[in-house]
Amino acid sequence: VLSISTGLTDTQRTGLLTGFLLLIPFPAFGVITSARSEQRARETREVQERRGGKLDRPGRVKSLDDLRALSLNQLGGYVADLFRRHGFLVDDYHFENRENLIEFNLRKDEQPWIVRVTVDDKVKQSAALQLNQYIRSQGITKGVLITSMEFQDQATRWAKDKPVALIDGPTLLSMDD
Repeated sequence: VLSISTGLTDTQRTGLLTGFLLLIPFPAFGVITSARSEQRARETREVQERRGGKLDRPGRVKSLDDLRALSLNQLGGYVADLFRRHGFLVDDYHFENRENLIEFNLRKDEQPWIVRVTVDDKVKQSAALQLNQYIRSQGITKGVLITSMEFQDQATRWAKDKPVALIDGPTLLSMDD
């Protein structure tokens, strides 16, 4: 191809050929980078589908009203960040949409914890009872039920001597110091 008389010297032809060869890696790099980005996006979508949703960043929470205004996804993000700051490792989480809650599998000092987060207005005793039954069936000794709102008095009385801790909005906010 370069033997055609173009009026270029051998040095110019060599320079041109070298220039073309040097340009080849750039499109290849773009194709590889694009494929990796697409693969990561696909994996992220699959994880979100398996979990039933994704956690959102809540923004600044300074008051109880701010906390209570959070959506379930935002409250889940807030709780995950708060527990991480307190030395917990978030192993996994999933949304239980029919029960309007997020369940976290946490670990601290190699001990597993189950944390359930809800935005229900007055959390009933049955929610605490279900969590207690679940952690016992899984052989887990620590469970936490969190709401940005309040618990019914029955739930609070019932949980006093159980391995399930109940954390309401004001208590949760006080943990964020």
